Amino acid sequence: MTASSAQILAPNLGYEHIVLFGDSLTELGTYDPHGWGNSLARRYNRKLQVSGRGLGGYNSYWLKFAISPILADFPPSKIKLFVLLIGTNDSTTAASNQHVPVEIYRENLSAIIALFRAHSSDARVLVLTPPPISASVVYDNYQFENSRNYRDACIEAVNGVSFDHVALLDTWSLLVPDNSFEDPSFDPTSIDRFFGDKLHLSELGNDVFYEGIAQKIDKEWPELNHEVLATKLPSNYQLGPPAILGDDTAVKEWLFQDTD
Repeated sequence: MTASSAQILAPNLGYEHIVLFGDSLTELGTYDPHGWGNSLARRYNRKLQVSGRGLGGYNSYWLKFAISPILADFPPSKIKLFVLLIGTNDSTTAASNQHVPVEIYRENLSAIIALFRAHSSDARVLVLTPPPISASVVYDNYQFENSRNYRDACIEAVNGVSFDHVALLDTWSLLVPDNSFEDPSFDPTSIDRFFGDKLHLSELGNDVFYEGIAQKIDKEWPELNHEVLATKLPSNYQLGPPAILGDDTAVKEWLFQDTD
């Protein structure tokens, strides 16, 4: 029996979120057409809302104070995953106002993860290590050896948290799968193809990041695999009732009958 139009109630179709936090690697990754965040948004289209909150030029210290005000826009129950990529600017030399000592950087990461968990206790957290640069020195203040130290500090911070559902993705191993970067003689110019200006990701670098993030999510949290998540509203418009009939009940049945 066909339900009446009055009996078919429209469900709450508000999207749950994946929230991306970081510096310019996240900001560019979100709005660049080939950015890793943009690719992630396409992956979860009509399933989860990928919300980029990258802040170009920021370090972990500045970001720490921005987290809670930004999260005011996100109901705690609506956040499924946080992705954090911060540390490149922290690693600048002491001459830069962006510099954060590595010990303080480690503490800031732990504090940011705690802020995520305080806001949304059930959300998953994926932390990416700040990637290498593809030269010994870039823009005077970025040094390859410094970036290695901040990568190590990030790993230590994530391994040291006591929260559940916190995972680490080592971007160095993404870009250099054989881990040859551990050799003191490693030549950073060998990874130049992954960077547009030796600091920010190229299209290829963004692709590698996206694939690594997607695979990590699927492995750590299968329930967030895009293939198992329900699509918001029917995707096959050809099955929709003819609009010319003006049959409100038929439209509501098509739209909402199979919605949880």
